[in-house]
Amino acid sequence: MPDFDEIIPKPTWIQHIRHFFDGDDLIYLEILGFDLALYSEVKSLAAKISNKILLTNSEEFPEPARSWSNNRLVNFRRWMQDGFPFGVLSPSQKASYTLKKDVSIRENIADVSSNKQKREKLIRAFNGIITSGEYFEIASIHTDYCAHDELFYPWHRCYIQQLENALRQVDGCHDVTIPYWDFTGPVPDILYEPPFDLYTFPKDVWDYRQGGKTDRFPRNELQTEFEERDVVGLLNAGKAHSIWENFHIHTINSHDEGHFGIGYTMTFPEVSAFDPIFWFYHANWDRIWWKWQQEMQATTLLTFKTTFIGSAKWLNKGLPFYENQPIGSRIPKTSKGTIDLVQCFGVDYKHPESEKEEHSQPRTYGSKVLTNGLRLHNTQKVSIRIKEVDRLQIPGSFTIYLLADEKPLRKRSFFQASTPKKCRTCQKQGKVNFDFIVPLVDIQDCNNLTVRVEVARKDWDDLWFPIALAGNPTLNIRLLLEDM
Repeated sequence: MPDFDEIIPKPTWIQHIRHFFDGDDLIYLEILGFDLALYSEVKSLAAKISNKILLTNSEEFPEPARSWSNNRLVNFRRWMQDGFPFGVLSPSQKASYTLKKDVSIRENIADVSSNKQKREKLIRAFNGIITSGEYFEIASIHTDYCAHDELFYPWHRCYIQQLENALRQVDGCHDVTIPYWDFTGPVPDILYEPPFDLYTFPKDVWDYRQGGKTDRFPRNELQTEFEERDVVGLLNAGKAHSIWENFHIHTINSHDEGHFGIGYTMTFPEVSAFDPIFWFYHANWDRIWWKWQQEMQATTLLTFKTTFIGSAKWLNKGLPFYENQPIGSRIPKTSKGTIDLVQCFGVDYKHPESEKEEHSQPRTYGSKVLTNGLRLHNTQKVSIRIKEVDRLQIPGSFTIYLLADEKPLRKRSFFQASTPKKCRTCQKQGKVNFDFIVPLVDIQDCNNLTVRVEVARKDWDDLWFPIALAGNPTLNIRLLLEDM
């Protein structure tokens, strides 16, 4: 970490300014109504902070004994003059991390599979809750409610913990953990072996009848689907962002493509959690979030909020998992209780040793309020946005295609309930955008750019959904800009 009492030529929020306020500052000022863990709050109060008049005239912040040095104050004012740049962390600037001791460790399922004792215990635990019916009850939660809004990561962190709690109630499995499936590599054999290869429905659920089995692509086809859908590429693009909201949005794109790439059951929220692969897939998404937190030095509630560019109010929203949990289950009531994985849940992830670092992403825009100037990011590529698609009109998960002269140029899949108008989380954001970065040469001679929507449901008579019925979305093409 740099010395903040030395003059910094180009201070940014994520590299420097957020560290100017220590934990005592943040806790004390939050009591007084100032959340200086937030970029937006510090930006709005910057003039008062700079002139040391944040509090009443009888109080000085920081207090004299802990007052900023003159150089630190100069750095803060320089950040203001530069237009409050948020900045990015390069791979070399990201924090290192070590596996925590005295907590439960979630490992790669490929490693668990090669350990006879761990493998047998995991199989015994899953068979136990499938036989007891508890697996059905927990998977059914995803049928009725699933957060695919800002609560996506906290909600699924708790959901994974709930299944792990159930697995540990099986005799002889008190210390079992849910392994993660690192889908950047080959698909492990164990995912296509009982009891992880499929699930038999004990009663009717959605379009599956009693006795029906979950559907999944054969292993080789699944691998091909992930490659063609660029699941790993979209993931890497998301992981490279230093802003929480951008990390969240871009990694969700990869998540949705992965659901489609696994097979029909995983394509729909109503039944996806019944496929056993769901749990290993989502354990990996939880691990990806945790690793991003570690690298961004954002593993506590206060430090996590420093990665926000917007509001943190959503952290106070309740989660549906708290009630009826075993004693000691450590399921929090709200999203803010999920942030510190080790402290809140008593678990840590053993990350793959081969996992590579991603290059940081500059913040690119199609348009932006002018602060300190902009420049062209890349004149060889353009940003194409399919804007304000009314997804509530589309019956279930779908794939949207961008076509150039009727030939597919790009596509993006979207994971949603089969009746989104009745879905509480779908209703929160009825209109969605789809963004693509496209080489200019691919469209400069095109006579007709169009959009088509393909519905994923088997019972839909015509797979193509009329785009005019999806709110008449617009198509926007812009050159890419970035901060100077």
